Amino acid sequence: MERPPREDGDRVEPLLSDDAALCDGGPKPESRTGCSCFLCVTRRRTAICLALAVATMLALVLVVVLVVVPKAVDGLMSAATLTVVNGSLGPAYTAGIDVAVTVRLDNAGPFRATLLGFNASVFGPPSADAAAELIGHMLFPDVPVSPSCATTLGVRSLLHVASARAFRLATMPILRGEGAAWEVRGEAVVSVLGMRVGVALSKALWMPPAQIESMRSFNVDIERGNGSSGVLSVTADATFFSSSPLELLSLGDMSVALFYDLGANEPATPPEERRQRASALGASSVRMGTVRLPAFELRRGLNRQRMAIQLDASLGEEAQVAIGAFIGRWISGAPQTILTVGPVGYPAAYLDGVSLVSCEVEPLPTSLFTAALMSADHTVHDTCPRPVSNYAPTTSSAFVCRYTAGT
Repeated sequence: MERPPREDGDRVEPLLSDDAALCDGGPKPESRTGCSCFLCVTRRRTAICLALAVATMLALVLVVVLVVVPKAVDGLMSAATLTVVNGSLGPAYTAGIDVAVTVRLDNAGPFRATLLGFNASVFGPPSADAAAELIGHMLFPDVPVSPSCATTLGVRSLLHVASARAFRLATMPILRGEGAAWEVRGEAVVSVLGMRVGVALSKALWMPPAQIESMRSFNVDIERGNGSSGVLSVTADATFFSSSPLELLSLGDMSVALFYDLGANEPATPPEERRQRASALGASSVRMGTVRLPAFELRRGLNRQRMAIQLDASLGEEAQVAIGAFIGRWISGAPQTILTVGPVGYPAAYLDGVSLVSCEVEPLPTSLFTAALMSADHTVHDTCPRPVSNYAPTTSSAFVCRYTAGT
């Protein structure tokens, strides 16, 4: 049954709603607000699309913040390089050694950032049959990183030595003129673009060689001999040079073992061959004493060092022969090369044996005796019981007497 028409007779409103009329395919009536139903639906869809767009943007931002930026920072830090400009090692303590270096950081990226201070693990270079060993730990300070340019920073910290063996293996190449590639590892935080990003650092750090060069001794003075201990005390001055940007500072009193190669120091040996053979520690090297170096340092440029030498005949028969040959050749005006290895008995035990240095000994400028007359046979304490091998029997040095300390 249809509803009767309204009294005004002008217009008949359908009983169906606007939505129902739309679903039935009827005419699209105007709403009371003047908008079509189609526009209303479009607005709802637009609102949904806007909401989805905002959510997508937020998701993208989160991805950038949580994934892209950390990976980018990690990649940039991985590409960065560390180079030692100059520095120093020392003083040394029982538990560790002070390290002060100026380091240049290159290729750190286009953004201004700060590498926050962290506890770094320092590793030595790997060997042919073993992985890199842990040397110790040291604290790195905050490092400001300049965008798209090199950053120079100063690092001063105590390297806590965890393994004496690893420290020796990593330091020997440095003190013997070769240099070594150390490695710095650690979990650090980078502050960049208002965010803090964690990165795993593993950077190679090339340590330049710090070798003693052109060491020469002069002003040799034989002071006294002790018959009961067999020790002959000698003092001398030494000069040596260093061109390395790495210095050794405030190491205090240091003792090194003194070695002598009889065959290499034969007067007939050519100078270059003598230096090469006597500078290598081998089976023919005989220990003949100890050298004490008070207040030892190695600085860039020319260094001068006072030495207190103890030639010790109690080390054995080979030492007695070596001491006799050394003194006899020095008196005779023959240049010689000796070898020092040390330190020995140093309070910081991880430094023992890291250095190997050869030294040219200047002979007396003139022979000590041009003529002599012996009138007291008690001044002769020993004889030449046997010829020394590797000596030509036609030379005057075919026989070398043992040294025995006496009055």
